[in-house]
Amino acid sequence: MLSVYPDTSFLFSLYLPRPSSSAAASAFAALEGPLPVTTLLLYEFENAARLAAWMNAADKHKGFPAQMAQTVLARLDADVDSGALEIIPCDFASVIALARKLSSMRTWRGGHRSFDLLHIAASLRLKAKRFLSFDAAQRRLAEAEGLQVGP
Repeated sequence: MLSVYPDTSFLFSLYLPRPSSSAAASAFAALEGPLPVTTLLLYEFENAARLAAWMNAADKHKGFPAQMAQTVLARLDADVDSGALEIIPCDFASVIALARKLSSMRTWRGGHRSFDLLHIAASLRLKAKRFLSFDAAQRRLAEAEGLQVGP
């Protein structure tokens, strides 16, 4: 059983300057161990950073520069290597099955994105007590599924 499981918005707040960065840093510092992450979460975060750099190359008002993306990804890798972030195993077949069920029950009314459903399903399958997110729609979905929401 996990005490917490984060989403991508939480990782972005840890690794990039955002209005929610101090709250993310405080929640991270308060953990009694490493921050658990899955390869699914890492994949979404890494791709989002690369996409932001690609967007910025086309329009400087969007995303962020490639150098910043590279720095963020290097910091993420360093935190995995040091154990500050712990990649935890997850049965993705059962996560996808639960995400499909959540989609059937909740997306009609709540308009939830695929990755949001996958992160909630992973949290539930991993028996996390608390879900760390700054995404309002994802927080509502987590609460509806019985998770405590933070930070």
